[in-house]
Amino acid sequence: MNVLRKIGNLIAPPPQQSEDGRDQWPSRTAYLLASCGGAVGMGNMLRYPSQVYNNHGLQWFVPYLMAIFLLAIPAMALEIAAGNAYRGGTVVAYNSISRRMKGIGFSLNYVGFVVVIYFVPILAWAMVYFQKSFTNNLPWAGDTENWFMYEAVGAVDPDTSGQWVVYPGVSLNGRLVGWNAFTWFIVWLCMFRGVGLTGRVVYFTMGLPIVMAIILIGRGVSLPNASEGIKLYFASWHSSKLAGTKIWRDAVGQVFFSTGVGFGYYTAYASYNRKFANAAQDAVIIVLFNSSFEALCAFAVFGIVGYLGMRPEETGEIGSYGLGFMTYPEAFVEMPASGFFSVIFFFTIMLLGISSSFAMLDAVMTLILDSPFARNWSRPWVATTMVAICFLLSLPHCTEFGYFFMDGIDRWINNIGLVFVVWAECVGATTLYRFEDVVGQVGKPSFALYNVGFLGGQLLGIIVGHTATPWAGAIAGFGLYFICLAASLFLAKTPDAHGAPRLLSKNKLTSVFYYIAFYSGNQLRHDLNSVIGNGKNWSLPFTWAPMLRYVSGPILAIIFSLAYPSFEEVKNDPLYILGFIVAHLLLVWCVIGFVFPRWFNVFVVPERRDDWKQPYAPNVLRGTTEGEDATKAETGMSSGDATSSLGLLAEAVPLNSPSVKFISPSKVSPGSAQNVVLEYSGDVDGHLTLSYGACGNEATVSDSVHHIGSTHIGQHPLAKRHLDHQDKRPTRFVWLTSDDISGGCLSAFLDGELVGQSDELDVVKRLARRGEKKKSFADVAGDDSLWFDGVAYLKQKQPDDVFVAATKNKTFGILGGGMSGLLSSLILDSVGIHDWKILESSERIGGRVRTVYLNGTSPEDGQYHELGPMRFPYELTDSETNETFPFMDQRMIFQLADVLNGMNAGNKSLQVEFWDWIQSSPNTPVDSPFRRPDGTWPSKAEVANDPAYYNPPVYHNATAAGEAIEALDDFKGLTPERIRMYASNIFKAYKQAKEDGAFDYSEVSYLRDVIKTDLNTTDEVSPSHIYWPMWEYETIYFLASKWVTIKGGLSRLPAAFEPHVKDRVQYNAKVNGLHYNKNNTLSVFWKPTGSEPFSTPNNVENFDYVLNSVPLNLMKFWKMPRYSSLLKRAIDRTLYANACKVAVQFKTRFWEHLDRPIIGGCTRLTSPQLGQVCYPSWHINSTGPGTMLASYLSDYEATAACAMSEEEHLAYIKNALIEVHGDVVEDNWTGNYKRQCWEQEEHHAGAFTMQIFGQQHLYLPAFYQTEFNTVFIGEAATFTHTWIFSALESAVRGSVQLLLDLGLVDEAKQVTQTWMARWIDV
Repeated sequence: MNVLRKIGNLIAPPPQQSEDGRDQWPSRTAYLLASCGGAVGMGNMLRYPSQVYNNHGLQWFVPYLMAIFLLAIPAMALEIAAGNAYRGGTVVAYNSISRRMKGIGFSLNYVGFVVVIYFVPILAWAMVYFQKSFTNNLPWAGDTENWFMYEAVGAVDPDTSGQWVVYPGVSLNGRLVGWNAFTWFIVWLCMFRGVGLTGRVVYFTMGLPIVMAIILIGRGVSLPNASEGIKLYFASWHSSKLAGTKIWRDAVGQVFFSTGVGFGYYTAYASYNRKFANAAQDAVIIVLFNSSFEALCAFAVFGIVGYLGMRPEETGEIGSYGLGFMTYPEAFVEMPASGFFSVIFFFTIMLLGISSSFAMLDAVMTLILDSPFARNWSRPWVATTMVAICFLLSLPHCTEFGYFFMDGIDRWINNIGLVFVVWAECVGATTLYRFEDVVGQVGKPSFALYNVGFLGGQLLGIIVGHTATPWAGAIAGFGLYFICLAASLFLAKTPDAHGAPRLLSKNKLTSVFYYIAFYSGNQLRHDLNSVIGNGKNWSLPFTWAPMLRYVSGPILAIIFSLAYPSFEEVKNDPLYILGFIVAHLLLVWCVIGFVFPRWFNVFVVPERRDDWKQPYAPNVLRGTTEGEDATKAETGMSSGDATSSLGLLAEAVPLNSPSVKFISPSKVSPGSAQNVVLEYSGDVDGHLTLSYGACGNEATVSDSVHHIGSTHIGQHPLAKRHLDHQDKRPTRFVWLTSDDISGGCLSAFLDGELVGQSDELDVVKRLARRGEKKKSFADVAGDDSLWFDGVAYLKQKQPDDVFVAATKNKTFGILGGGMSGLLSSLILDSVGIHDWKILESSERIGGRVRTVYLNGTSPEDGQYHELGPMRFPYELTDSETNETFPFMDQRMIFQLADVLNGMNAGNKSLQVEFWDWIQSSPNTPVDSPFRRPDGTWPSKAEVANDPAYYNPPVYHNATAAGEAIEALDDFKGLTPERIRMYASNIFKAYKQAKEDGAFDYSEVSYLRDVIKTDLNTTDEVSPSHIYWPMWEYETIYFLASKWVTIKGGLSRLPAAFEPHVKDRVQYNAKVNGLHYNKNNTLSVFWKPTGSEPFSTPNNVENFDYVLNSVPLNLMKFWKMPRYSSLLKRAIDRTLYANACKVAVQFKTRFWEHLDRPIIGGCTRLTSPQLGQVCYPSWHINSTGPGTMLASYLSDYEATAACAMSEEEHLAYIKNALIEVHGDVVEDNWTGNYKRQCWEQEEHHAGAFTMQIFGQQHLYLPAFYQTEFNTVFIGEAATFTHTWIFSALESAVRGSVQLLLDLGLVDEAKQVTQTWMARWIDV
């Protein structure tokens, strides 16, 4: 059974769960495809082309496009936004708008349920055609009309000779019953597991029809004489048709019926979307996709029209069924490969119909599963039962009278029921929403009179228009409206609330007019936008609500009225009368819901029945999401967003003298981030709002200057998200102050009542330092400088992720025990976060910091060298002024050492001490083709002073080479001032380099593409394999006049962390993947390093956040969350250079006893290929053995060297050193060595990051965004690379970023002040 269950879950996966426990779409794409599947159906393939044919000409698109933007998109946006914001199906969502709209919400489901009952049997007709399309000769050839009616449908003509129409045929059609059952089974299969399964199915039910439609379009337009038909569509203009009503009625009807509003599934589907989804944009996408699909599909039809020689004036009007089951089949008979195209067409019809069917049924499923009586019901069983019932109810449509019964239902449910319910939701939502605010502002008589005029005017205008003339109807309707408007303005009291639009609140009349005519719709727009308009999401425009009420409403009322005259034609037909009654039941549900809203509480769980209730608070925002998720009110809005926010309210809870005390801040700075810290007294339970404004007991939410945010706390049902906080009452919040903040007080409101206020805060301007204006980091390095602008970082986040600060008891995983991971752990501890763990894949900490102690010696013996980083540039001396400048970035290493020494005070073995490193020595050998008389190599001093050793570079064109070198020097611009800037402020230097375009070119690309230097000269001046940008910080480093290193080796630095990380590091844990869980945690998968890879299971550790310092190239083989495209590319494409280092021990320090003693220093030797050779700077002139770095190769040379065996490579080094120094090398050779090939190192697979030009400023911003609770650190995730400072700086930035993600602003400031204050202001 477990195997079968696993197979079932694989094929039909259960849905994901959102934070409030509601099922959630697997992706936005799946949601959009499902919604588009509901919209796109037979109406697109059949109804649209028939309407265009009947109104042929380019003028069709005038009313059609107007209807799209004035009718379809506003109504669609209402349904999607309501479902998304109120987290429920139509009844639950519309109850949140107004309790009197529950009947409307139920009616939306009723429409979909009635339609799907007869819609599936229509698909059974298509399956009959599909089945017959596999025969050699299409059976309907020569008589498509009769074959459709009497063979495919199996209809028996009614007897119309008497007073009443009689249907003699009542038998079931066995073939239709079979195909009907098959189709219902497919519908069930697509939706029985919920949106998890549906989210997969729609890729097939929408993707394949698009491909098939393209095939049909291609075939249609390629038919002989197809162009004549297409001319009817696009190449003719009949302006006279625009003067009539038919084309307008047909266009509006087509857009309305095609988009699918009014069936309830958009609201249901949106309720399963992620919170704060981009609902407004989704509505536009769905409508435009639907319209584009049908507009393109029409080309196939008009190609066939031209092929068959059809002309509207000859054929008359054609209907949807006539087009789909007669015109198309007739054309297929005439085509080559007729069976193939018939199969394609009817299979496409089937798929499109299936997606529409399960969308309609899903809306009813949502209604049931959201109901209290179904809380413990299994979705699969509900789906099975519902499909079985639907199948039984659809059987009458499979009888000999089924075609007529279907037409009777279809005519009235669409023309009356569907139109009325959409009119009701458009008008109801913009009239009933928060109407208590309107009544409170203008009085009940004014409100009632205005709506009598608005609704009565439509009714009177329609009645008069049908009984007299349309113009008379318009005069009567508008007349009643304006009379009632004038009366309502006269009787209204003067509004006294603040916050109304300024343009409409200049005097009493305009203010009253705003409240009675626009307030409800406009406030609904504001409240919905507070959820769906977050961040970069689209917001509903200010025109949205007026269009719903004053454009969509009246248009739908007119269309609704046009259905009744046609009843005269069928008043003697019992099936059409039955359909008429079925459609009008919908009006009954709406009326009952308005008059007796409690009757529909059976579909709303008790805790949500009062969602419509709100305190009287005109112009004050309302929070709009439900469940355990935060409401939009739980955000930090800017002062321009709204004056305040009131969330959903639970039933009143008795309060035990609730009060709130503000602990901090006492002063603020403009344009900054602050933590607001509270202390609670009494039963503080309910909806807490924090704001900033005037001081005094008269402070109100609506008078606030700046709304900070709102959340539910304590015993409120929506406070469950704060379980991490004591008593579910968070005490720390985030406040983003405005740039123009002035003096005032912080105020706390509980359910709108003032419960606490701070003392007046001091607004402090940032002071200058040392007599100069102190600049922020953005001022120094620019907004794109890529260190960290914390305020900007917080502003770009979703508002609900900002307001409430997290507790410090979350868990943190640090991947990698290198320098960035170690410093991150130290920083977390420093701010009181202790629940962290390092996962390190090797048996040691320190990462690429690696000192080798040869022959079993200790650090004190001095027999070591560095196989990783070696030294730190300390200061720079101006050769002209002899003034020295410290390298400020490297000071971070010294600061870290001070911190560690303080932590390890009393333990001398863990103290980090520095001593001088000799980078340059006059007697180190240099590359030269010339040799001393004894055959050894000349020194740097000899080459500089003895003309015999002078070896100038030789170019094939010295002039061109000189010009190229000069061009590079000019571009780099390393003037004394620029060099000092690099030393004193690496951030400012980085900004300058970006502005200069240093990251846009390598030396080669600049010479070739800008200077147009020839290829040979370019290669001579700058080898063509050099591809990194001209970011010259390393050039400046190597101008240093003083260097230092760590006494005893750089490994002493990570060793000093060992007491700190003891028992909190997992060694030999080789990570192979990350998984983001539904509860917003991260699972880290790892196996023991060196374990058997095929059979060893993964260890799994779960963390709330992860700081990831693992080299990016190792991550290419991980399973990871679906990071953004930019971050994924940064991981995949960032390059790592190779390095090969070989340290060799000799019997003596022979180099210090040569005729020209070598006292420390590094040199570069390329022939033979040793690369850098570094003589030790410590234990100078000591006796006993000595260890030198005998070879340091990088990049391609390192790769070639590492391809040798260690013995072969060591023999090469020995012979090369003998060539350089003579036989003294042989005499002192011990054979003790250590080689490090970083590219072959399984824990790093590279020595350091080396991004090519164009990558650096593209990829770095990706690392500065937290995705799936992952923060990237390490030397790859910063703007300098290869140096220990790079790793440390990334740790500081990553820790600050993490703290801001948690809302711990004060701690983020503390870290910034501690580690970065030498450059920036906090």
